[in-house]
Amino acid sequence: MLTIFDWSGTVSDDIHQVFRTANYVLQYFGKQPLTLSDFRKNFQANPIEYYKNHGIIDEQKIKELFQTYFPKEPPPKPVPGSVSAIEEILRLSDVAIFSSHPQNFLESEARRYGLRPDIKLIGGADKTYPSSALNQLIDSQPKSEVIYFGDTGIDVTLANSTGLVSVAVAQSQGYHPREKLKKSNPCYIIDSITAAP
Repeated sequence: MLTIFDWSGTVSDDIHQVFRTANYVLQYFGKQPLTLSDFRKNFQANPIEYYKNHGIIDEQKIKELFQTYFPKEPPPKPVPGSVSAIEEILRLSDVAIFSSHPQNFLESEARRYGLRPDIKLIGGADKTYPSSALNQLIDSQPKSEVIYFGDTGIDVTLANSTGLVSVAVAQSQGYHPREKLKKSNPCYIIDSITAAP
């Protein structure tokens, strides 16, 4: 059995840091900053597509600005109960973390949160297309035994399109509100990552 967790908004309570960083990038390019509500409505797991939808197409500069501004924010903390939920699941299943976070940020946060080193940390800038490492993990077992926990409709759609069991996590730290998650047709919806085990 394999359990996959999205990182931002599911395990890591980083929405405010990412929101403020997104506004720094928008303002750098002369765009109006967004409210948190508008950010949540328009959020996409692929950050490059998010900025393209706001008329910003310089991918290299976007990545450079994110790498510059995000570390200036207060360090994110784990979603309450997320680390213990993962530890509990590790007794029953292999665990992987999939994220559009830059790999260096993902690894640094995972260490700070005290996650065990045997968890597979799979980062990448574009969550639309799972990495080959994630595909290899998924292909190593029956799809019905792979559970994907995520807080966005994109997570649910990715899980559903690859035949995985999708679990939408509709918690206050999440990037998409419950209504938007429901529209993506998850197999299950829970109110907190602590309900995962």
